[in-house]
Amino acid sequence: MAFLLGWKDILRPIRDGYRHLFPSPDTGPTPEERTKQRAIDRLKGFTYFDTFEQLQSWTAADTDILQRANTPLLVRSRDCREEPAKANVLLCHDYAGNYHAYEGTTNIGLAEEIYACEYLQYVETVIYFSHKLVCIPPPTWTNSLHRNGVKALGTILIEPQTSGSEELLQRGDDGLSFPLATKLANIADQYGFDGWLVNIEKPFLSSTWDHQILAAFLRQLMLDLGVEKQLIWYDALTTTNKVNYQNALNTQNMLFAKACGAILTNYCWKEGNAVDSMHNALQNGIQPQHVYLGVDVWAQNVTKLTQPRITYPEYGGGGTNTGVAVAKAAELGLSAGIFAPAWTFEHFAGHGTEAERTMWDGADLPIDATCSCGDPSTRHQPNKTMHITTSAKSYSAGSDTFFFTDFSRAYSRHSDEAAESLFDGYKLHAQLGSQSILPLKMDPLDAPSPLKHDIEDIGGRSQLIIEHSGLPQLTVEDKLRATDALRSWIIMETITILTS
Repeated sequence: MAFLLGWKDILRPIRDGYRHLFPSPDTGPTPEERTKQRAIDRLKGFTYFDTFEQLQSWTAADTDILQRANTPLLVRSRDCREEPAKANVLLCHDYAGNYHAYEGTTNIGLAEEIYACEYLQYVETVIYFSHKLVCIPPPTWTNSLHRNGVKALGTILIEPQTSGSEELLQRGDDGLSFPLATKLANIADQYGFDGWLVNIEKPFLSSTWDHQILAAFLRQLMLDLGVEKQLIWYDALTTTNKVNYQNALNTQNMLFAKACGAILTNYCWKEGNAVDSMHNALQNGIQPQHVYLGVDVWAQNVTKLTQPRITYPEYGGGGTNTGVAVAKAAELGLSAGIFAPAWTFEHFAGHGTEAERTMWDGADLPIDATCSCGDPSTRHQPNKTMHITTSAKSYSAGSDTFFFTDFSRAYSRHSDEAAESLFDGYKLHAQLGSQSILPLKMDPLDAPSPLKHDIEDIGGRSQLIIEHSGLPQLTVEDKLRATDALRSWIIMETITILTS
């Protein structure tokens, strides 16, 4: 292969290994523009910190009720379907920069359906990721996730262009504690989410570097968060103060992984890396299910020969084959960390919901679906036998004593009058924070059922419609005339179950 490449291509891996020494110039908004945008975003319910100065000046009094999640985390049933060889699934939600208008607290009009993940019964944790120093999940996301029993994590991100990164490890007046560790734990409490991903993509100053100091910071953050919250280390910075992705749990990142209690590996691992990670976890007191093997959903796209995106499996991984990596994690007793699951909406314009079913359930893509790769039917073939839900651990809906759903999705349809008067003419509006527990999407591909279900918005309410495929389809008018003569469907608006 080398003879096909120029000298720049051959040297690129060497350059990438020292990427932190050549940070990309910041061509984004000016500091003044960022400050103005941050003030605007606060009114939408968004909270984030671009600089250490902003973070250090934060106090609990700065927290506005618009920015706080108000739904407690549902404690899932302990009977979580003990199925053999199933993996916990973590989603790292990085969707075109995030902090989109539809994620705000106002129910804005929408031109089309939006990403909100309708497979939360298969998800353990969601990390909200944006290229900010400190990224806090919008309360709409946290409320929706908590209602479904899913943990919501924010991100602490130090990138090559980040200024003042040494501030993270500054000691307090006692010379022992780390004030920012305490502050980050307080932020999680104040805004109502469940912990942090720590992603450090830039070395610290070599003159002051001590890997034990960073480990001590992480241990304090873990302690300050408390046992109910979660802290995950990302596989970037090593104990030698180098950004060197290991694609595994090993001696280069073990100290930090143990301090956090969990690690999310980079996404270029191979089977040998995964096996080594399992053994290293067992030998060092880390629960194997706290090792999340990263999977890059975008790796299935067409890329340049000289800059390929690679994930497991090496050929064709990611995208509609994301489930193959989840299956490998399950086989080894590890967990899977799926990067950018909203690929289905970004890559398949106008067909995001259908593409999500393809990735999670192995359903066929619509015949009119298009993407930048060319022919999606060849590049993104559905995996009928090894899609995500075949190997992801599924959780029973509700808790041990309580179950409720009103079938609300993250978006809803409304009347023509409401469209014109409230939603700028759009027929849909966002309600991300109201997403309730939803029925599973599909029957097993090998055992189709004559019963089909769908959720429809009728009369301002979300309703579950169950239909028998052998009986005639009904019009909306028929469904609204709920008489005893109409027996081909069942309509439900809410389900509540209480047990003692």
